[in-house]
Amino acid sequence: MPNKHTKPGIKKKRATPKLSTEEKAFVYNMVYDNMGVIEAARLAFGWPCEPKSSSSQKAVNLNRSQRIIKEKFKLAQKLDQEITAQQILSDTSNIEFDSLRQFIYRRLEGIRDDPTAPGNSRFKAINALEKLTDPAADVNLILMWVDLLWRASMAHCPCCHKTFPLQDIKNEKLETFREDVELPPDENCDGLFDRRMTIISRADHRKKPHPGQVTALSAPERNIAGLGA
Repeated sequence: MPNKHTKPGIKKKRATPKLSTEEKAFVYNMVYDNMGVIEAARLAFGWPCEPKSSSSQKAVNLNRSQRIIKEKFKLAQKLDQEITAQQILSDTSNIEFDSLRQFIYRRLEGIRDDPTAPGNSRFKAINALEKLTDPAADVNLILMWVDLLWRASMAHCPCCHKTFPLQDIKNEKLETFREDVELPPDENCDGLFDRRMTIISRADHRKKPHPGQVTALSAPERNIAGLGA
């Protein structure tokens, strides 16, 4: 008879039973040590698993159970993450710090969102994520680059073939960003010299720019906009 808290006709979902220490070792042997079902069962449970024996069939049946399948999938994902981390760190002379930062951020997200992770680990992951910025969404850095371009670059129209200051084009997102971070409005750049001085002044706030620095921007191979990124 259904109680007052249960709606008639709706079956309550059964919780997946927790794995025993031996079952976890059984899954670990198959995923991490690449063992077959029989070999993994012998090592984890101490079963004889002779050919066509009841213990061999028991091992096969256990491997087909939903709780073991779920645990194998979870461990396989963890193994993939560890392999990715090893690949990133394998060549310390040419380490990809962007990839490493991305991996650490996603790993912390995984710990935070994992309901089976210990509460203390999830709490630490949340604290770490609050101190980090998502590397895939670093909008401020992009907008700082755009701000520099809009101040000092020239635009060319492919239709009328006229060249004009990029700041003549209205950029609503950039204007909102400048208001939010309190950046000054566009300077009046009447010529090439003024534009280059603007780039220098925005690139390094520790030094007062002087005309001699303009020659450094004259080299055709230099990425002028890159100085402000």
